[in-house]
Amino acid sequence: MEGKPSKDVKEINAAIETEDPGNEMVKIRIRKDKRVGSDLFVSVNDHNFLIKRGETVEVPRYIAEVIENSVLQDERTEELIETYGAGANWD
Repeated sequence: MEGKPSKDVKEINAAIETEDPGNEMVKIRIRKDKRVGSDLFVSVNDHNFLIKRGETVEVPRYIAEVIENSVLQDERTEELIETYGAGANWD
C-alpha cells in the first residue's frame, strides 16, 4: 500500500532518530586559523551547518565525526608532503 507512512512507521522512524547515537549533540570548538579566517561550513545529507571558529558550539555527533575525519586526513596529507618533499631532488 503506497501513500503516507502509517502511524506505526512514523513512530518507529521517530524512535530511531532519537535513539541514534549519531544524532546525540556534542560540544566542539574549531580553532581560529588566520590562513582560513572564515567559519567552517559542513554539509551531510542536506543537513548544513556553519560553525563559528573559536567558539564552543553543539552539533550532532555525526558532524563532529566528519570534522574530526577531515582534520585527521589533513594531518596525513601534511605528513606525506613532508615525507616525499624531503626525499625530492630539487636540482
